[in-house]
Amino acid sequence: MQPVIRQPRPPRTGRIRHGAVLVVRYEWGVERQSAREGVADEQVAVARAYLDALISHDGYGVPIAPGAVRYEVGLKTARNGRHLRNSLTSGPQFRLVRAIRDATYSVDGDDVIVDYLLDAGMFGRTWMTVQVHEIFRIPVDDCRIHRIDARIRPYRGTRPTAVSAP
Repeated sequence: MQPVIRQPRPPRTGRIRHGAVLVVRYEWGVERQSAREGVADEQVAVARAYLDALISHDGYGVPIAPGAVRYEVGLKTARNGRHLRNSLTSGPQFRLVRAIRDATYSVDGDDVIVDYLLDAGMFGRTWMTVQVHEIFRIPVDDCRIHRIDARIRPYRGTRPTAVSAP
């Protein structure tokens, strides 16, 4: 009988390890302000990983805390981190996401505020565009998503003329 040789699983791209994020050293005259900007960049990268997962339907690359919750218009839509990750990966509500565009990010302490337009549809067509305002609670000490508050409104602007299917 021949031994089975298994190939190692390739690492996922875009994955952020929360332990490596917090290594900030104050040597060689590095100012505190520039160190804070580096942490803010990591917080924004975590929020971007979440938005990427909305499109790719792969929630395993998103750093989510075990006790993370998501509220949409005041209603709890994810009860813990595992539920949020599973929803991103296989939730039917996210299968309609075709594109995310015009995203803007701002950081206020532990909160990352993201405003973007989300195109939803099926069968190669965009049916609706909505304006999304999400506030991610991403503490500086571990850089994982702990809470998401989302507000979603219909978008009254112009729709994209040509959207290619992924």
